[in-house]
Amino acid sequence: RLKMVIESLKEKGLWKNIVKPEKAEVEDLLKVHSEDYVDSIREYCEREEYIDSDTYACKDSWDSALTAFGCAMQAIKNAFEE
Repeated sequence: RLKMVIESLKEKGLWKNIVKPEKAEVEDLLKVHSEDYVDSIREYCEREEYIDSDTYACKDSWDSALTAFGCAMQAIKNAFEE
């Protein structure tokens, strides 16, 4: 499915200036979330269990969350640079 999305973006000329995302640091998360919240999410990921009724966390979820947050930070930086 991901390959199809990438191909579609390329066909439409939207796959330009793609950079590998940098992961956020925990300190970045703490700028917008409480330490208790960040710790609880990390613990859910370590235990591999549901955070709520429809959100399951696994060990890879923590890394994914840091990467997603890093992407969001970079998108904001890019928006203000352009």
